Amino acid sequence: MALSVAFGAMGLFFVLSPSVTLSFFDWMVYGGTDASPVPASLMAGETRRYAGFIYQVLGAVIFGWAILLTLVARGPEKAETSPDRISGWMWRCLALSLGGWFVLDTSMSLVTGFWQNAVFNTLFGISAAVPLLLWRRRLIS
Repeated sequence: MALSVAFGAMGLFFVLSPSVTLSFFDWMVYGGTDASPVPASLMAGETRRYAGFIYQVLGAVIFGWAILLTLVARGPEKAETSPDRISGWMWRCLALSLGGWFVLDTSMSLVTGFWQNAVFNTLFGISAAVPLLLWRRRLIS
């Protein structure tokens, strides 16, 4: 459970602090921006903002994954031991995980002006939601 919470916190940090995250990875991978093989002129302005955005996307994915890890680590409730109930629990795990990623990633994309990623997320979200909704319908009937 602690691992799940740590991953979730790390994902949120990536989303909320892209500049700090980018600087950390510059230091971790290259020993600092001065040691980077990428010329400083290429890693300024809009390019650097986009590089930070990529870490925000990664953070949203990690956050969605942390939701799934948390739910799996908790396991189903004692009342959810029949196969039908387990299937419902599995559905909730996937729906909450994908929903957490979608809301965080799409909101952050729109707020930062990278609307193209929000469009991609919407297309991916629809392709994930359709089978989830069909599965949910089967669970209810």
